[in-house]
Amino acid sequence: MPETLLEKGIPTKTLNELAKKEKLGTGKPPISEFHYWWTRKPLITSRAVLLSALSDTLSAKELEALTGLDGNGRVKPAFYDEPWKRAPAYRLVLARARELYGEQLKVYDPFAGSGMIGFEALRLGLSVELSDYNPVAYLIMKATIEYPKKYGVKLADDVEKEGKRIIEEMRKELGEFYPKHGGREVKAYIWAWAVKCPTCGKVTPLVNDWRLSEEEYLAHSVVNGELRFEVKKGKSPEGNVVRGEGRCLFCDMIIRNEDIARDIRENKREILLALALEGKEFSADVKEHMEAFKKACEHLKQKMDELAPYIPDEEMPYEGRGSLWVSSYLPYWRDLFNDRQLLVLATLAKKVKETAERYRRERGEDYGRAVAAALAAWVAKHVDYNCRATQWHSRNFVIGHALTSRGIGMMWKHAETNPLVKFSGSLSGMLKNVVDALRFSAEKLSGTSGSVEIRLASALSPPATARKYSLIVTDPPYYDDVPYGELSEFFYVWERRILEDFFPEAFSASHVDVSESIDACGDRSPDTFYSRLEAALANLYSALEDDGLLVLFYAHRSMDVWMSVADILWKVGFQITSAIPLFTENENNVIAQGKYHIYYSLVLTARKRRERLETTLGALEEEIEREIRGRLELVREFNYKQGELFLWAVGVALRVVTKYEKIESFSAESVASTALEHAQRVTLSMFLGEDMKSVLGREINLDRETQFYLAVLKGGTRELDSDEFNRFVKSSGVIEGELLRKGLVVKRGGKKVRMVVRDAFERAGEVEGYDRIKGSSIIDEIHRCFVDFNRKPGFDVVEEHAKNAALSLPDFLGVVKMIDHYCHSAEALRGAECAVSGRILDAAKRYLGTRGGNLDKWLQ
Repeated sequence: MPETLLEKGIPTKTLNELAKKEKLGTGKPPISEFHYWWTRKPLITSRAVLLSALSDTLSAKELEALTGLDGNGRVKPAFYDEPWKRAPAYRLVLARARELYGEQLKVYDPFAGSGMIGFEALRLGLSVELSDYNPVAYLIMKATIEYPKKYGVKLADDVEKEGKRIIEEMRKELGEFYPKHGGREVKAYIWAWAVKCPTCGKVTPLVNDWRLSEEEYLAHSVVNGELRFEVKKGKSPEGNVVRGEGRCLFCDMIIRNEDIARDIRENKREILLALALEGKEFSADVKEHMEAFKKACEHLKQKMDELAPYIPDEEMPYEGRGSLWVSSYLPYWRDLFNDRQLLVLATLAKKVKETAERYRRERGEDYGRAVAAALAAWVAKHVDYNCRATQWHSRNFVIGHALTSRGIGMMWKHAETNPLVKFSGSLSGMLKNVVDALRFSAEKLSGTSGSVEIRLASALSPPATARKYSLIVTDPPYYDDVPYGELSEFFYVWERRILEDFFPEAFSASHVDVSESIDACGDRSPDTFYSRLEAALANLYSALEDDGLLVLFYAHRSMDVWMSVADILWKVGFQITSAIPLFTENENNVIAQGKYHIYYSLVLTARKRRERLETTLGALEEEIEREIRGRLELVREFNYKQGELFLWAVGVALRVVTKYEKIESFSAESVASTALEHAQRVTLSMFLGEDMKSVLGREINLDRETQFYLAVLKGGTRELDSDEFNRFVKSSGVIEGELLRKGLVVKRGGKKVRMVVRDAFERAGEVEGYDRIKGSSIIDEIHRCFVDFNRKPGFDVVEEHAKNAALSLPDFLGVVKMIDHYCHSAEALRGAECAVSGRILDAAKRYLGTRGGNLDKWLQ
């Protein structure tokens, strides 16, 4: 099969912008609001990756028809805000894809998550097979892809009808527990955890901050031995709990975290601080509302025989990374909810299950499952916004959901939504999210020709059938990014009580099974992650057609993790054919800045290594440079910034390295690190060369230490952490010990070790002069020149040091001009060296002026 567009390289700038707008903006596609999931791929990104993997060539007109982008990766203004609304010309895609992959093409995603890749593949008219090990992910895909495609907007209409009916019933049954305040609706109740002070014995609230809005805060005072609260305007004082340690509001004594945790586990006390009212106003008059709350608690006790089966009593799982920090205080899932919240949620779950059972009796098993899945997601949406782990967003007057921080933390001040009014997290708002998602999916998948198969399965097991796939596009777990199993149990324990009879294959166990989870979370070690990922990728190798294509999204902040994944691909028999940068921060200087940014969003493509090739390390280095420079013109039209260009170069280097099964004289532990090192070396030389051509009009051959020095200055800072420094050292080919011995680099401590690349005057010291500067590289001699010229200015000094450096005077001054250029480009580099470099260039201009010469022309 010929090389695809994705392997050749695609424009990314606009795609990155559109993806960020889709993921972070207000115009999110409705399907993304159906149920919370951690790593939803933006639809525009999924579509672009699929399109470029399905064809080896697309004209500008065709690309525009499919994505709204023009041939240069720009987007038409009409589609800029919400490009996911535009229906793709799927017949054109099908024709092109079948030319490349054959008539029976089916896209396989074994780590499907919420199914965004599969959803876009279906919109393009392809058939898909989607699987995931997590039951909540399985539910999301069934509910938002399979059932809307099968039943259309009728499903959305039925869910909306039944949801509205349930809300009205609950308003009649439970409305008395949410009274108005002075004739106005209460939007939210702002609570704080409270514990008994071990010193004075008083029960004190624990509040991380007292802000209610940008202009108002909750003031507290002690009157006759009791706390009083009032709403005031002005700057909010600091809270009385920091990093888990509290301070009593009565006696001002410290309350240790272990005492706080024990008290909360045993008593679960809260204090209602204030009410958030319609009109974005607040009140600290909560007495009537505490009475209503107590009535709700009593009502729950009376209804417990009926509602207990719907209340989760499971213990929270262990999560060693801290994503379930709340479990130290609230060890059981039900503890995350006050009694009024339990009353609402259990009542809702009971009504939802009864409704789904009625549909199963009247409309059949499968349609009953469809209704049950959608309504259970509605419950999960409300769980996320109506629990003790929410946040009050004072700036926006909204409630932040429990999983805002990708974990469940202990929220000292938290908000309880009023489920019966229109507000963030309320029943009507969450129902609208679910219905809009179903309707969107039904409309977008209506009439598409592809089939969909969704399975609950581990990627550690081979696919259900022995069939081979021509195209596998997937997004595996990112090492320790999210403990999906443990965190998804937050939803699972509620959904199970509704769905166990409807989806016994997914919701029969008391806990989410993590025995085959592929991550380094919970009690799973890094070795467990890597060994399981290797087994999963070996399965994908077996499942892929011999001439098929694997497309792998991989995002992680650590370069080591990313390289380990690349190594595993090579080990199981894949040749990596490209690395496409998506979601990068687009720094101008890749090597010095954004050491994490440049790695955490890549799309890797890979094919089976078909031949048992061998090479030598020396030949490999030459081939990498030849390939990078030879293919560079192919991507010039995409206007990659340097960060993107570097990542593309790493992909080219990986393409070269991973096609070989054996490399003679190869001692490195990682083929990926070898590719990275050589790609860095080539791109570093290339970037510096381009800068020289821009500043000087030509390139200068430099030794490795001088290249290293200029590369650091190019980044705009002399201080590097050890990771950045190591990459500079490898890409420049310098010896760390020699840099330290000569004093060009020093190591400084503090909270974090830093490597500081010193200027001439730091190396020389204030008194001793340039004789302290050791070494024979160009940069060593230039530094000696700087110090010498600073003490006795004169162009003869420059000439002497150029001779000592064995450089022509134009080359020597060319390096000085590059230092001057970089120093003036970054505020952090301006200092004595910057000043002297400018004075040396001025002296050169005067020297040449007396001889009728021009410095710029002379340097060329």
